[in-house]
Amino acid sequence: MTSLPYIEHGTRFGDTSSREWRNAMDAVQAINSLTVGDGLTLSRSPSLLHIGLSPKPVDALVPGTSVRRAFLLKEIRDDYLVCRMLDVDGVEAATDTMVAKPWLLQRTPFDGKVRNGNTLTYAEGAGGTKRTSTHPDPDDASSTVSEEQLVILRYVVDDLIYATLEIYTGVETADDEKVVWQSEYTGRNWTRENGQ
Repeated sequence: MTSLPYIEHGTRFGDTSSREWRNAMDAVQAINSLTVGDGLTLSRSPSLLHIGLSPKPVDALVPGTSVRRAFLLKEIRDDYLVCRMLDVDGVEAATDTMVAKPWLLQRTPFDGKVRNGNTLTYAEGAGGTKRTSTHPDPDDASSTVSEEQLVILRYVVDDLIYATLEIYTGVETADDEKVVWQSEYTGRNWTRENGQ
């Protein structure tokens, strides 16, 4: 990291010592010697030097930087979606990217567990989008009531999915690969199967 001297904006010439002006000139020389790269851009106009940051390529991104990207859905799994990232022109990448479903739509945290008095059991082979919610019958304590539930709006192959890069999603693939892209919540939720 390079440290540059600082003179407060609005400082008048007469209020500034020669040492402070030397520091300012050192700062200008340091800025002029900067090289473009590693996300740094420089441009000059007649009286100004513009310093900016350019976006880094996706493979150089660091989780937790709140980067948002568009993906096309290719396959639905219990806790995540298999997707293909889209570039700025909408061209689909050649490789798969795993995108974690929103937490309440994942299977692993809830399958076989009780949530709000309901035991949740997920259907095999449904990509975590179908489950049975069972709870005690309010009219007969010795029996239970079951309700078949689906995720609505349904996931459909080639749906456009937006996701952000996160430090932690809590999701891993079957190969223990950590899933670092998190799907945005888009209104999908559980509903009664016959309640569509």
